[in-house]
Amino acid sequence: MAKNKRDFLTRKGLKKGEILFREGETGRQAYLVQQGTLQAVVNESGKTIELGKIGPGDIIGEMALIQDSPRSATVLAETEAYVIVISPQLMKNKLEDADPTIKAILDRMTSIIKEENEPLQQLLYHDKRQFPSGYPKCHSRTDNSEVNQI
Repeated sequence: MAKNKRDFLTRKGLKKGEILFREGETGRQAYLVQQGTLQAVVNESGKTIELGKIGPGDIIGEMALIQDSPRSATVLAETEAYVIVISPQLMKNKLEDADPTIKAILDRMTSIIKEENEPLQQLLYHDKRQFPSGYPKCHSRTDNSEVNQI
């Protein structure tokens, strides 16, 4: 239950085939999949390459909350789906209520991710062929119990 107005969540519905976001766009928010199946794909020389399926409990687009970089894939609804929108403001509000130790750990992890992600972003957007075993794959959660509690 939301404690006040700042804690209300936005739920977005997607029809089958609808695009949530496109590869190369600048992201502003992340998404928590509540229901349905999404598909992450990239375009390589006019061919669509599937990176993986995304389902209930999965969070996608999370890098948009910590780094201004282009989306690394297009995500579209494979079935009718519902996602919870996680805006930077919502994330900030949630962190304000967090334990100071947790905030310090997250701040450090965010710094490390930003530092480590920079070379990957350069490779990804300058020469996709640099990945020796293909594109990084999406990983889906197996425990979705807490998604329905949101």
